[in-house]
Amino acid sequence: MEAIPAFGSAAYKGVLLSTNAQPGWKDARWMGGYLTNSALLMGCAELLVLSAIMKQTHAAAILRTAFIVLLLVNVIPLGLLLANLQPTHARLYTREQQWRAGVFIFTAGTVIPVGLTLLNRGFVFILGAVIVLLLGSWVIRFAYVKIPHTSPLENQTS
Repeated sequence: MEAIPAFGSAAYKGVLLSTNAQPGWKDARWMGGYLTNSALLMGCAELLVLSAIMKQTHAAAILRTAFIVLLLVNVIPLGLLLANLQPTHARLYTREQQWRAGVFIFTAGTVIPVGLTLLNRGFVFILGAVIVLLLGSWVIRFAYVKIPHTSPLENQTS
């Protein structure tokens, strides 16, 4: 029953399409795909933590597999989004800042959560994976929400 509102939320594109007019975001064709996949990933992460808290081992095993798959799939739209926004990043950040952010995002958003989940040592590892994932996702969202506010005025549309 929860799938119906989730599908409706993912299918609604009005908010995502409104970003096309924002300076810095107008070239972010993959932002909607990234945010949609990321929402599925976050939901799976939350259910995984809940199943671990409630000691539902069968549910946790299924969700652990789904979590790893969604983490790995998330790399695709994130990479495409980063490629879309590379010209904007080049204007706003130095090459070194871009590399540091990219390494942090990939490490915190994929490598550490996958590693901790594969270790499969119980609740602490699952919680650690989800916390690191949330931290990486927060950094990504912070950087992208900030883009229109830091873009040069000549790129803004009336």
